[in-house]
Amino acid sequence: MSADKHPESIPALLASLRTLRDTNPKAIRANVHIYPSSLYANNGESSKSGAADANSRESKLRDRKITSWKMTEHMYFNAQNPFPTLARGLFTEEVQDGDPLPNEVASGGEGRQRPNDRIVARGYDKFFNIDEVEWTIWSAMQKYTEPPYHLTLKSNGCLILISALSPTHLIVASKHSLGTTTESQEKEAEAKAHAAVGREWVKKTLVATGKTEAQLARKLWDNNTTAVLELCDDSFEEHVIATPAHWTGLHLHGLNHNTPHFSTSSPAEVTSFAKEFGFIQTKYVELQTLDEVKSFTDEVAKTGSWEGDMIEGFVVRCKVKSSINDAKEEGKPPYKAGAPFFFKVKFDEPYLLYRQWREITRVMLPLLNKYEPEDISAIWKKVRTKTKRPEIGVYAEWVGNMIKSEPELFNDYDKGVVRVRERFLEWIERPEGKKLWEDARSGKSKKVLGQTEKQVSKEGLPKKYLIVPIAVPGCGKTLMGVALSKLFGFGHTQSDDVTTKRTAPTFIKNITALLQKEDIVYADRNNHIPKHYEELAAITSSKAMQKYDVRLIGIVWDISSQPYHRLLRICSERVVSRGDNHQTLRPDPTVDAEHEAVVGQFLRNFTSPDPALFDNLIDVQVLHSPKEALVKIANGLVPLVDLPKPSEEDLENALDYAVEYKINTPYHAIAKVGKPIRYFGLAPEIDLNEIVENIIQVIQDDSIKTSAQSIFEEIKNQNRITAKPHITLSHEKNVSIEAEELANNNKNQNQIGTQKKLWDRCRKLAEMKFSILFKFDIKHLIWDNRIMTLSIKNLQPILNENNSIDQQKEKKENENEDELGLNNVLPEDVKNLLHITVGTKNEEISAFESRGLMNVLNSFNGGDKGEIDEIVEGGGKVRWIKIEGVQGEGRVKGMY
Repeated sequence: MSADKHPESIPALLASLRTLRDTNPKAIRANVHIYPSSLYANNGESSKSGAADANSRESKLRDRKITSWKMTEHMYFNAQNPFPTLARGLFTEEVQDGDPLPNEVASGGEGRQRPNDRIVARGYDKFFNIDEVEWTIWSAMQKYTEPPYHLTLKSNGCLILISALSPTHLIVASKHSLGTTTESQEKEAEAKAHAAVGREWVKKTLVATGKTEAQLARKLWDNNTTAVLELCDDSFEEHVIATPAHWTGLHLHGLNHNTPHFSTSSPAEVTSFAKEFGFIQTKYVELQTLDEVKSFTDEVAKTGSWEGDMIEGFVVRCKVKSSINDAKEEGKPPYKAGAPFFFKVKFDEPYLLYRQWREITRVMLPLLNKYEPEDISAIWKKVRTKTKRPEIGVYAEWVGNMIKSEPELFNDYDKGVVRVRERFLEWIERPEGKKLWEDARSGKSKKVLGQTEKQVSKEGLPKKYLIVPIAVPGCGKTLMGVALSKLFGFGHTQSDDVTTKRTAPTFIKNITALLQKEDIVYADRNNHIPKHYEELAAITSSKAMQKYDVRLIGIVWDISSQPYHRLLRICSERVVSRGDNHQTLRPDPTVDAEHEAVVGQFLRNFTSPDPALFDNLIDVQVLHSPKEALVKIANGLVPLVDLPKPSEEDLENALDYAVEYKINTPYHAIAKVGKPIRYFGLAPEIDLNEIVENIIQVIQDDSIKTSAQSIFEEIKNQNRITAKPHITLSHEKNVSIEAEELANNNKNQNQIGTQKKLWDRCRKLAEMKFSILFKFDIKHLIWDNRIMTLSIKNLQPILNENNSIDQQKEKKENENEDELGLNNVLPEDVKNLLHITVGTKNEEISAFESRGLMNVLNSFNGGDKGEIDEIVEGGGKVRWIKIEGVQGEGRVKGMY
């Protein structure tokens, strides 16, 4: 870490921060908070005696202007980020004449003079989970870290910073906010955010201990430190893991020095400080090797509890080895030699398990007012598709029974998540619940969720297995089928080899005939809708199979968990890569891209399989390489079908054989499904639901947050979130209108207008065999009572992320950004209206209303947030809020 990049002095740090703010505003944001004297004067401690003198002194205090420096979150992940400090939570103040200063700051200016600025409060340097970045991989940490390793309990709450504003006054902040107004919003009411609740808890804690805020301020001032705490209070903010009564309050887990370079006190010193001022002490354990750390955390992860309490994980604190050199090496941390090195070890259990229980419960809540058998069956089917683990199934069955017997337990569920969970945890400690729970965890449970009728037993009959790929074109299901056939000798039959008009009956007949000869058959078809699953399940009980115990094993590609446009691009490009080696679907090189229309139709129709129809399901990712997919499938099948485990050489040979496979059936194209394109758009590969939920979660203004949450929940509940989001770029109507205007107003008939230039550029990008991705910034969330929209800025091509030789070759032929970019051909009016419609309240509301919201946003030049009266009848107020550090990516595509 160079001195230039991470300055040691406060003047140099502030100069670097201000330069970065001015030259690269996307990287850093400075927000000046007004910290009013009324908030910190007297510290609430003035006594009746001498109150007049105290009030006289305090009346001279001024409102303070405190700057919060917030770095763009995703940039921390790059070791070569542009930040002059890695502090996450940094508050500074310009020093005024007469302001007192801590001793170590007083002579810290240039030339050892009184400084112009000081650090008021400082959080930790940004740190990461295991394997989240290259320097938190275990092997890298073995190389670059040194003991002791302090494992401190990871509290499950919100971050609070406490520091000294003066020798007698405190300042309390959340990670990036003081919970007060800012310079640009002085007339707005203060939001009751995390910082405000933190201030209340500080007062409450000190009163209970017999300490004063002035005493705490003096201690922090003399040491020039910031106390770093976690506020755990379920009455304010409920988390997945409940906070027991003895853990409710402020947990002190750090004392950071207010210096540019990260320096923090030892856990023993932090514990002593917590005892003195009544904060909850953070438990820790000290180990001497990284191997001990891994063994210890692996053991705790088995139960998710430590010393009797359910926990989320640990923060491990150690140091960067003092002997590392300055050379750039793989896995080297972005911290200087000898600096503190923190990393997180988070447990899947019980945190992930509890979160899944919560989501399953929300799916099941409609059972409270559904009485028709078909409605109840549909809900249970949805539950089964979301239940990936037997333990979740036990929980779901319990919820179903409790909804019948004690429906009031689920009243106001969003505030009763912990209440319901605690009841379930009590139940699995009783004999009936305990047995079901233990059977599920040991794999003995065979019960089908929501099923009451008894199943006919085929125990003792010879077993046969039907392997069912559940996928869409381009996932690689035939490649897997050929490889598995080579690897294990499976029977393999393809729907694409059927040339009759009605393929399904012939395909089912072929499977049945092959099952009578072979013990294991791979049913190669784009099985992707309920009709397909039911047809194949019916084979197991058909007359021809009555003498056998036929087991159905599904191989499920993760279609339902990936953004639509990402799947469409990846699967379509695989169709292009295989070329003409397919019986029914071949690449269409024109801008209409018929093969993409076919893939898109399959994606839109895809329905996750009902686990009740299958004996087992094996999950595979579309993004898996062929080798990764084959290994995952083989490892899943070996114990289920009692197959020999293949060697690495066997797997490689099978895959090589499958890659060389050539079709024998003549080409017979399926019916055309695409239409001529009408416009070009950017197809964003994002999860709209997840992005908007994350945006709303961090809004600190309660009124804005409530408004955004309300319309978003309505859109979600009506299933109106845009399934195929797009960013409109160029429409054929605009090109035609422009051409007519040029013809009427210009004698030069050959002049090309801006709309035509944009159309031609989009067409060129869309016709490339391998797509160029564009990254973009999501800048504002805008909504009224009818529609919600995201504003988009800064479309930039990603020219350095190539995955194949073919892609490298094609992009090299067009490597000039001016020929591949959009900025130089996007008219200003188009740039200003770039947006993604999140969704509409009902189907009668047109997505075109998003343009009206964008016009409102532009008329106010965006800004951090704002609102105006309705622009559409029944729309209510239009509101918007600025978003920092959220990006997406997508490709240019022809649309209709």
